[in-house]
Amino acid sequence: MRKFYTLLFSLFAAFALNAQNDTLIHMTFDDDDTLDIQVGAPSGNDDPFWINLDQDGIGDGNGRPQEWFLSLGYADADSSNIVLASSSWLVGFAPGNRNYFISPQLHLGSGPAELTWASASRQTPLYLDGYAVVVSTTDNLESSFTDTLFRAAQYLSGASGGGPVSPVPSFNDYDFSAGWVHGFDGNSIQLDDAADSTRFIGELVQHSADLSAYSDQSIHIAFIHNSDDDNLISIDNILVTGTNAASIEEDALKGSIQMFPNPTTDVLNVSFELPVSSEVNVSITDITGRTLYTQSYGDMTPGEHTFTQSVQDYAAGSYFITIEALGTTFTNSFVVQ
Repeated sequence: MRKFYTLLFSLFAAFALNAQNDTLIHMTFDDDDTLDIQVGAPSGNDDPFWINLDQDGIGDGNGRPQEWFLSLGYADADSSNIVLASSSWLVGFAPGNRNYFISPQLHLGSGPAELTWASASRQTPLYLDGYAVVVSTTDNLESSFTDTLFRAAQYLSGASGGGPVSPVPSFNDYDFSAGWVHGFDGNSIQLDDAADSTRFIGELVQHSADLSAYSDQSIHIAFIHNSDDDNLISIDNILVTGTNAASIEEDALKGSIQMFPNPTTDVLNVSFELPVSSEVNVSITDITGRTLYTQSYGDMTPGEHTFTQSVQDYAAGSYFITIEALGTTFTNSFVVQ
């Protein structure tokens, strides 16, 4: 099977660009972060977890969950990758699909901030699913998401007859709603898995949105699947970087973090200094967001600390290490040669 890995390079570029910023939130759906998701309605208050809401209440036409759900592999050439998926193929082909995935409250500092994520439609161009990324500056109720950051188009009408798979479908034969069209650039289509010339399977493509307009504010971000009678959409690797109102202790810890050697071939040494006692957790992810290593060190005393991690079994490339301490996270990149 031919595979296209445009996501790998775009993710690396995004992480490199934002390496100087704090990681405010990061969801990969491949690890324990899925425990931070609660199915049901938002409270309108500062819910400390992601809210997964099926607002329309209409049953799925294929027996799939009515809300967003974890799915393995369909949206990418990598069949081991877990994504968050949502279905618009409802009972009786009913319109009105509305599934919300709502973030906890994010406190943005005065510096630049950015949201990055990846998405893929199960089919394109026929029955292409769309969605919207929106912001609320007040609370996490559905009606409060009044600012639109990004809109992906959905299929409206057009050619329905299949035919032999060709390198590029004719998107001009279809009508879509306003927004970015999955697959239209020719770089987000997995050709070998197309059922016919109308139904290519989309691969994950990265997107970004500038959050600088919300400096010094507290916001919620929501992904709304609002396609009518299409098929499936997926999202993955949601990352918000920016600056938060760091305390003197957080600044001191961030300034003390060192990694050596970098690049490395066999081991990575990480040192840092805690100004006060704190619980410390460490994780390493690859460029796709897959977690390779995680360790909880429990409560650590003030002072200098160093740990060594073997990376000799890691493939050559770029990786990211995240240290959770003092109530925040610090992410840096390193290279294995």
